Amino acid sequence: MATTQPTPGDTPAVLRQPHFPSLDGFRAIAILAVVLSHVLYENQSIFVRRTGAWGVNLFFVLSGFLITTLLMRERMKYGRISFRLFYLRRTLRIIPAALLFLVVMAILNPIYGLGISGLGFLKAGLYLQNLPLPVPGNQWYLAHFWSLSVEEQYYLIAPALLSIGFLAFRRFALAVIVAAHLVIYAIYHGHGASVALTYVDAIIKPIVPLTLGSLAAELTMHGVLRIRPLGSLASLAVLVMSYLVFCGIPPFIPKLFVGTVSSLLLAWLVLSSIHRTDDAFFRLLNAPAMTQLGVWSYSIYIWQQAFTHNGFLVTTSSEPLTEAINLALLLAVAVLSYRYFEQYFLRLKDRFTRG
Repeated sequence: MATTQPTPGDTPAVLRQPHFPSLDGFRAIAILAVVLSHVLYENQSIFVRRTGAWGVNLFFVLSGFLITTLLMRERMKYGRISFRLFYLRRTLRIIPAALLFLVVMAILNPIYGLGISGLGFLKAGLYLQNLPLPVPGNQWYLAHFWSLSVEEQYYLIAPALLSIGFLAFRRFALAVIVAAHLVIYAIYHGHGASVALTYVDAIIKPIVPLTLGSLAAELTMHGVLRIRPLGSLASLAVLVMSYLVFCGIPPFIPKLFVGTVSSLLLAWLVLSSIHRTDDAFFRLLNAPAMTQLGVWSYSIYIWQQAFTHNGFLVTTSSEPLTEAINLALLLAVAVLSYRYFEQYFLRLKDRFTRG
């Protein structure tokens, strides 16, 4: 039996806003974390190694929250979810910039001797980068496609379950969370050499933050969760605690649960921060510079792999001037990509919006 569908009048006012504040600010924080992690990649401290992954987790929570809210609005308004329009919108949002990057890398590959194999391009282009499929050649330039692959695989399943009924989606979410922790537990206890377990881990574990973001939206839409805005200091404390938990710093949280607890804190913070307030944390997230960086965040994420760590333009990662030049080039390329290429497809995407 499906969960009772909320009516527009029952939906919390904060989820009926035409535009959610603060989300671009969170995207700015996420992309800064990813880029910082890659710039400092040679530093093997726990903070550097986990900062980028935490930033991607934040992206996942945001994506799950936003897309689930939009799909539920559509179902409430029209009685059903249009899968054709949903996948058209996803295609126009994600694929053009990713495809442009792959084409540019394919052109530069022989010129600069980047060492990317044909199978490497195929794995990334088919959105299978998160799977441990062995491919020859340099893996760095296309490594970031793993997160795109995780998202696209998740969105092959989640909209269908939301369309069937919210009880079906909640059961799926619970199954994902339990399965992910069972797999992590098995790997921690010496079963990491199992090929099957490795593949299950690559598919299941990364979708936990996406699932939690989706679940936060669904439960809020049904009035099960009622998150009030936090004050500035409390919001900052939750953000920092999420990061520290993800890095495994608090000794009282078992390693098995650090990713999930960190994602839960992020989901709580996102739900709190979409309430319009006048506190300093809200103003920071919605400052013009943060908002603009959030708008460019996907473009920066796509292109940053060519300008950080082993990127072909990085000649000496230890020289601050070289790093500054590369970061300036990254921002320039990302902005040009967004303004003169991606925006055409984003305008086209808006034509297929129903709810």
